[in-house]
Amino acid sequence: MCDVCLEDDDYEGDEIVICELCLAATHQTCYGGNILKKLPNENVPWYCARCEVIIQQKKKCEDI
Repeated sequence: MCDVCLEDDDYEGDEIVICELCLAATHQTCYGGNILKKLPNENVPWYCARCEVIIQQKKKCEDI
């Protein structure tokens, strides 16, 4: 189920994508951004914008 629109249908060109870290689920059109026109590669984890920031902050802390 999409966490934004609360619909569980996905359509070709508007599939539900799940963040690898927080497990947030969203349609491509509900999320927009980098997944709007192209689904993430199946072999590469996709992270929502919030989790991307968390990952970057964690990397900065590890470098200290």
